[in-house]
Amino acid sequence: MKRILACCFALVLMYPVGIDFYLIGVKQIEASLYASPSEVHYAFAIYLMGMASTMIFAGALSDKVGRKPFAIIGSLIFIGACITAGSSVSIDEFLASRFFQGIGAGFCYVMCFSIIRDALPEDKRVKVLTVINGVTCSIPVLAPVIGSVILIWFSWESLFFIMAFLGLLPLILVSFFLKETRIRIQNNASQHHLNKSAENLLEFNFVSRLIISSLGVMSILTYVNVSPMILMTGLSFTINEYAIAMGLLSLMSMFTSFITPVLLKTYQQSHLIFTTQILYLFGAMITSLASMFDARILLTLLGMSCVCIGFALSFGILMSQAVHSFKHKAGLANSILAVSQIIVSSLFITLGAWLALTPENILIYALLFTATISTILLTYQHKTRQKGYRSYEQTA
Repeated sequence: MKRILACCFALVLMYPVGIDFYLIGVKQIEASLYASPSEVHYAFAIYLMGMASTMIFAGALSDKVGRKPFAIIGSLIFIGACITAGSSVSIDEFLASRFFQGIGAGFCYVMCFSIIRDALPEDKRVKVLTVINGVTCSIPVLAPVIGSVILIWFSWESLFFIMAFLGLLPLILVSFFLKETRIRIQNNASQHHLNKSAENLLEFNFVSRLIISSLGVMSILTYVNVSPMILMTGLSFTINEYAIAMGLLSLMSMFTSFITPVLLKTYQQSHLIFTTQILYLFGAMITSLASMFDARILLTLLGMSCVCIGFALSFGILMSQAVHSFKHKAGLANSILAVSQIIVSSLFITLGAWLALTPENILIYALLFTATISTILLTYQHKTRQKGYRSYEQTA
């Protein structure tokens, strides 16, 4: 079990590593490759596009072939793309490398969640997923510090060579220490087919968690995307002040993720998910009121804190609940979740830019939309379950 967890932690880290280490060297990349700011920042979207492009293929095929081969392939693609990105001499070559870097990170991301679904029962799975979210939150804290030190002595290319080196960790762990976790096909082929066909991707529990988790990721990525404009442009934060603020907010997410397993001993999962929606609404309200008071900086940071705490509180629970009923289609289900989260986030951020909304309004609308839709779905499911329980009692 320790080996499985170590492999999963290493696999899931490729996703944030590919984002946060890249962001540190944006200015140097722009100057070195003679690229415009929009071209360099487009590399963020290219990375996400790479992740989304092959996730479903990898997830579905891993249900048949196994998790281990795709985890190894993903690590190798990530390492190779990091090396070519660090060796790029043109912006086109760099963007192409970022696309393949996203593919590798996407493979690793889906395999991590699929392995956890295969290997752990529900009670342990929820706790591990919340801790994994805390581990991913550590990268935004560590990356600016490590990257700044690296860039003092070396050029931006070294950041990608460091990423390639980090990619060796999941490759080694998976290759030598991970045993295949995929559910084995039963000897009775007809029974296996019956069990597999019973796993319905259109069931309400999966669809509702797909929507709620996608909206949650949309909110957190919107916060990440607009935070530089809100803090540095709107509130005149220096780069160092911005790094400190984002580091503290990431630490808040980490702390919440690590104490969530403790909270689950006292509170039900549904209570924590509803609490998240309250935090999102509170964050939207505080952010909208921030410009009206003298304590604008404090209120803005408080609103952002609500986003970080809320997302960390429920993400692991939602991911675990979504794939609870899937054994033979766990890889496909996890890949659909990941692709939906990326697409919904990208479309919303693009729509906000197209409508020329202010950064504050983009964040406010994201939080309001997420909290409203999620609360409607959760309330509907809660009432449906109560109605079914009353019907069962009457029948009994």
